[in-house]
Amino acid sequence: MDKDKKSSQVESQQQECEKNSLCCCSIDRRSFLQGAAAGLTIYGLAATSEVIVENLDLSQADIRTALQTVISSSGDLDLDISTIAEGQTLVKMWQGKPLFIHHRTPDEILRAQATPSPSLREPEDDSHRVKNAAWLVVQGVCPHLGCIPKEVTTPEGTITGWICPCHGSRFDESGRVLNGPAPHNLAIPPYFFASTSRLIVGRDS
Repeated sequence: MDKDKKSSQVESQQQECEKNSLCCCSIDRRSFLQGAAAGLTIYGLAATSEVIVENLDLSQADIRTALQTVISSSGDLDLDISTIAEGQTLVKMWQGKPLFIHHRTPDEILRAQATPSPSLREPEDDSHRVKNAAWLVVQGVCPHLGCIPKEVTTPEGTITGWICPCHGSRFDESGRVLNGPAPHNLAIPPYFFASTSRLIVGRDS
């Protein structure tokens, strides 16, 4: 009975999620694949698989549309990160999922390092989640129901983490879950820095 009840709750949440126009779970998967395969030229991103934004204060529809212009990569990604300024996020597709490469500001780094790990739902020190304090590399997928988190900013434009627009899961500057239904922190893919300006995603070395 408990299993049936839990299954019913998940189905109810998914139905709610699909009704929410801000949720990536409402993506028509067939349209997404067709759009990606066709290499649609939206936002002038023809033949490229990257989107650079100063922050992710975009609607989910905008993000989905941008991601529809690219073909998902299942291999390694070799990225030039030299053009990503502090406070900016590079959005890529890797293994069919959005990937966030975020260039953290000094303030973001300090806040992430100051958060007491034991107080978190999934305790993890910031130093264990980054290989270079200035860069956060995470999968842009909420561990709850797979929605795309949006960056949270102050009125002054300061980035303070991410939030899932569907059910409110909140993540800090290190991608660690603070509250909401998400059971885990934002996942970290294998990656390494080949140089100060070159990032390889898909393997650890």
